[in-house]
Amino acid sequence: MTIARSILRLAAVCLSACVITTPAWSTNNANVTGTVLQLFQYSPALVNGQGEELFFNLTSQPATACQSTSYFGISPATVPDAQTRKNFFAMLMYAKATGSQVQVSFDSTGSFCDQNAIAVYVINLVP
Repeated sequence: MTIARSILRLAAVCLSACVITTPAWSTNNANVTGTVLQLFQYSPALVNGQGEELFFNLTSQPATACQSTSYFGISPATVPDAQTRKNFFAMLMYAKATGSQVQVSFDSTGSFCDQNAIAVYVINLVP
């Protein structure tokens, strides 16, 4: 057996192992539209010095397999870009202040949770 064949076989075995052990990933498969009821953020003292967790709920709050389906959650764990978190916060503040509706995209299976709440993929202001 040549070295090239050995490398190809090893690569095939590694690829097979990766495919077999890869967990099911969440998908952006649901949307809900509603008015923001509550919008809050904990102080850093309550959340291990982080303080960047944002929670909100809507008039038409969906249910998923996340532990707390009463709220959507946004934190560095699911939205690592700080500017995107700020943009989400600004849209939610605007919607809350004006009574505008937002459309939130999420995973309806509960495979994508944030701080036990429903994690967010996209937030759109609804005209």
